[in-house]
Amino acid sequence: MGRIGDNGRGKLIDAAFNCFAQFGYEKASSRLIAAEAGVALGLIHRHFEGKRGLLEATDIKYLEWARQRAQRGLPTLWGSGGDQQLSESDQLAIAYLQKAVMQPRPGSKELTQKWLEIATQDIIDAQKSGVIELHATPEQCARILLMLETGALILSDVGLDDPHTQKNDMLKAMSHIITPC
Repeated sequence: MGRIGDNGRGKLIDAAFNCFAQFGYEKASSRLIAAEAGVALGLIHRHFEGKRGLLEATDIKYLEWARQRAQRGLPTLWGSGGDQQLSESDQLAIAYLQKAVMQPRPGSKELTQKWLEIATQDIIDAQKSGVIELHATPEQCARILLMLETGALILSDVGLDDPHTQKNDMLKAMSHIITPC
């Protein structure tokens, strides 16, 4: 996911996105975000009327990322399976959604609902194109995918699993509801 721009507004959105993905909404202070962006703290209020407005702008950035991935035929949450590695920006976007789900904050429900809509459509499109066969509804598949991914984050956070094992386990679990054609 590329940078939005070099102006103060774009720098703040990029920095907030990074901070919210890394620390969550509550722990990412306005001061931290401004410092990460290399701008004055007052620009947050000038451009966004506060941290909440900045959060709304970062949610829009995340949803644009998810839509672009879906339009390119790429899964919206966890890569495309197999041994393909996720880019650093994809990992950051995934962490952003995970934090919104795992650490509820303003707009978490709406962001998650919009992601589920995008992921469901992504699954429907893959089914229609003959790439996958479903053993559950597309909506159920999207919800299960989200639950698997957030569950993997919990295991990782407490040190019970490594990312490679998690990905293999998720692919195995998903194979019971989505089968490649």
